Amino acid sequence: MNIKRTTIVGVLAGALTIAGCGVSVESGSTSGSGTSQPSTSSEQESSAPPSDEPELSVSQQQALESAASYLETGAFSQKGLIKQLKFEGFSTQEATYAAKKVGADYKAEAVESAMSYLESGSFSQAGLVKQLVFEGFPKTDATAAVKASGADWGAEAVEAAQSYLDSGSFSRSSLTQQLTFEGFTSAQAAAAVAAVGL
Repeated sequence: MNIKRTTIVGVLAGALTIAGCGVSVESGSTSGSGTSQPSTSSEQESSAPPSDEPELSVSQQQALESAASYLETGAFSQKGLIKQLKFEGFSTQEATYAAKKVGADYKAEAVESAMSYLESGSFSQAGLVKQLVFEGFPKTDATAAVKASGADWGAEAVEAAQSYLDSGSFSRSSLTQQLTFEGFTSAQAAAAVAAVGL
């Protein structure tokens, strides 16, 4: 009997201890300070760091809009776009800012420019690279763009040879010389001259 009574007393004491712990936990959860509560959206917004981007001036905004407009109508290198914006009256600083911030992919612009030149006339590979560099593209971008154009340079040589014959008189040797001057290889020039009947 003593053993049972002792066991019962122990069990009751343990139950009271657990109950006491539960009360103390609940008491702590309800009486805690406000710092334990999640922050509200207004508090999160107020703690956001300020933007480092300075506010655009009216001139900078106008330059950006003008740059975007030019890129919608044609292909430009960064240098070419700056030059065009300066021609429109924007300062060097405004034009440079706009050309850098307009979000253009100037490598893609080089490819677009190469394709446009090939659609409007005949070019050798070397001649088209030279033209793109003249337009302000870096030589590496110009070279990559010309390769990406997928042009048939042999066909371009024939087209150039025919164009020369349509506009004037040429001997076989003079037409071959003219084509090599335009940047076609000797083999491309010779094949083109033969293809037009000389």
